[in-house]
Amino acid sequence: MESLYRFITQYFGPFYLRGLLKKRVLSGKEDSERLHERYGQASCDRPLGNLIWIHAASVGESLSVIELIRRLHQHYPQLTVLMTTQTVTSAELVNKRLGHNVIHHYLPYDVPSWIDRFLDHWQPDHAFWVESELWPNLLSNLKKRRVPLTLLNGRLSDRSFKRWKSLQHLIKPPLIYFDHCLVQSQEQKERFEALGGNHVEVAGNIKYASSPLPYDPNELKNIKKMVSGRPVWTVASTHPGEEQLILEAHRKLKNSIPNLLTLLVPRHPSRGDEIASLIGASLIVSRRALGESIKANTDIYLCDTLGELGLFYRAAPIAFVGGSMVPIGGHNIIEPAQVGAAVIHGAYMHNFRDVIEAFRLDEANLEIVTVDDLVATLHRLWSDADFLLSMQERSLLVAKKHEKVLDQVMVQLVNLLDHSFKVTKNAGST
Repeated sequence: MESLYRFITQYFGPFYLRGLLKKRVLSGKEDSERLHERYGQASCDRPLGNLIWIHAASVGESLSVIELIRRLHQHYPQLTVLMTTQTVTSAELVNKRLGHNVIHHYLPYDVPSWIDRFLDHWQPDHAFWVESELWPNLLSNLKKRRVPLTLLNGRLSDRSFKRWKSLQHLIKPPLIYFDHCLVQSQEQKERFEALGGNHVEVAGNIKYASSPLPYDPNELKNIKKMVSGRPVWTVASTHPGEEQLILEAHRKLKNSIPNLLTLLVPRHPSRGDEIASLIGASLIVSRRALGESIKANTDIYLCDTLGELGLFYRAAPIAFVGGSMVPIGGHNIIEPAQVGAAVIHGAYMHNFRDVIEAFRLDEANLEIVTVDDLVATLHRLWSDADFLLSMQERSLLVAKKHEKVLDQVMVQLVNLLDHSFKVTKNAGST
């Protein structure tokens, strides 16, 4: 089965993928000036000295390793970090948050010759994979080259675990290529070991250790001035199907809270036009992407811009985290908690099960199932100042309590890297 996959990706993959990439460029999902990186062609030379490679597929994974990379540079000042991602948004994030501290490269597609070209150029001393995006050709190639490979923040969703378990007799799970697996919880440890993971250890969730999302203090001052004492909440990372529910909740709340303001931040800002049409004429909307300001009669402030979630989490005392009222699996509730917002989410949070459990233990989150639940929860928060303050304090305490997880991960990584660099040095001297 693996030989068949390699054959298909080598001889048929390039034709299909080149066409796919052209379509993605036209839709704005690829950077046309860096398309060659998807074929494994580098945009710059490899610096001399030790180089580690960290792969983080998209924005969430990239955010989780920013603080880790800073810590690694403190410990190894001369270290070069190559970071690969899959999306344009994550590339912008890496360049904005880390800049000259890392070399960013788009991950090449899993075509054997493209992978060879990439690895021949960069020759990493150690490779780190964040969470669980697994590409068989790439991982097996690293194994053949004897490049140490470590999985960070390992997590397998219910669906992924069941799929790999059912295919185990046909194809070896890619987890076997990892030398070490640092996973988020005991449940994940059991899943990884069941699929043949090597040296699986529970390290905790490094998303707790991520720095709070950045923001522009001047913009925050401007927004708070425009809000001017109105009851306001932030609705973040919404997906299709959720906006209708949020708008329904707003309409119901408006009957008793006529000056209510909802800051609506879709997961994908490119959906701004679609969401504005959905809102229609029944509510008054102002769009940030069009430079419109919040007016006294604005009901919905549509925040359809990139990279400003940290600003909007700070602009309101209450945050609803989307991807949780439709079966997406939720998004990161640690981010609003880190800035002291009371956290609300829906029932579909299966991608963050361990995080949710940590919040539940300290009664630091508010879970809703229906629109009426959401309306009742918001009514209680706005009518009971002590309860609102309590939920804000609890969420912040949970976020702070787990910050030390990065200290534990760093101890493990330093041990692994010291060994890798020693092996590289010895190999170079022979």
